[in-house]
Parts: sequence; C-alpha cells; structure tokens
Amino acid sequence: MWAVENSSPMAKSSQKYRRTFLKEWRIHRDLTQAQLAEAMDISETYLSDLERGIRRYNQDMLETAAEALNCSVVDLLTRKPAPAEGKSEDVWSMLSELDEADRQRAAVIISTLKR
Repeated sequence: MWAVENSSPMAKSSQKYRRTFLKEWRIHRDLTQAQLAEAMDISETYLSDLERGIRRYNQDMLETAAEALNCSVVDLLTRKPAPAEGKSEDVWSMLSELDEADRQRAAVIISTLKR
C-alpha cells in the first residue's frame, strides 16, 4: 500500500496517503461528490476523505472510480485531465468557429489521423 504508516488500518486520520487526481477527474466529468460516491457505492464522506488523501484506497476502489470517470487507474494516479479531453462538444465548438478553408484543413488532418 502506498500509505504512511498508521496504527489502525481502518482508522481515519489526518495523515496523508499517496496523491491521486480523483477530485480533478470528478470535476472534469462534471460529477458531484454525491454522484461519484453513488457510482462507486461508497459514502460522500468516504469519497471526500479519499480526495483529500486522508483515507486509504485499494485497487478495486481505483478501478471502480476509473470506470465511473471513464479514465484509467493510471490516469487517477499520475495526471490531471486535459481541459478538452473527452469532451467532443469542445471539438465541435472549435470547428464551428473556423472558416470553410480551415474546416477543410481540419478534415484532412482528422482523415490522416484515422488511418
């Protein structure tokens, strides 16, 4: 476990455990703590403690969170989400602001990436 030693494995304390990006991913996916806690089948208080790093997490919990947040466990442990990541409406918004010539160039780039 990636945690600071604690006298009781179930005890809640102010000690910090390994950092996650759980809160950042939750906010990025526009979920409240209540919504994510329900998806993970845990209490909001427990989720809050996980986000603040004062509760221990395990592999099953990270996998459940990753599934609910449509990201990987590695993402939760290593990085913040990119601002437009996974938000297709942002891409459509950007394309709609382009003139016809730039939209055609974007279409060529997308076609190239699909190959």
